[in-house]
Amino acid sequence: MDFQLTDEQIAAREMAHEFAERELRPIALECDMAHGFPPELLCKAALLGLNSMGIPPEYGGAGFDHVTQALIYEELAWGCAGLAATIMGTMLAANTTPRLNWRARARSISAPTMSCSAEPTDL
Repeated sequence: MDFQLTDEQIAAREMAHEFAERELRPIALECDMAHGFPPELLCKAALLGLNSMGIPPEYGGAGFDHVTQALIYEELAWGCAGLAATIMGTMLAANTTPRLNWRARARSISAPTMSCSAEPTDL
């Protein structure tokens, strides 16, 4: 088994790192303190296909494999884990929804998505 990254994986990782350095790190603290994020951030991510990378190409996404997606997520999380989760949450919701018209809308970010996770507080 070959564990070397492909040229496509290396390029995707570098693109995500550059996006995280340019767009996420400079606003990370401000977003954490404000408990929010600028909506235009999702548009910038969508322009790079970051919110549709797991969607198959036949539905307009990049169709990246799981390793490539993990590499991208790791780089985005380096910039800011919270903002990375916001960007990736859009992609995850779009990738698990069977309605194709919804996927197309999520891919274009005309319909921002939400996700929720909770941790038990009485452990």
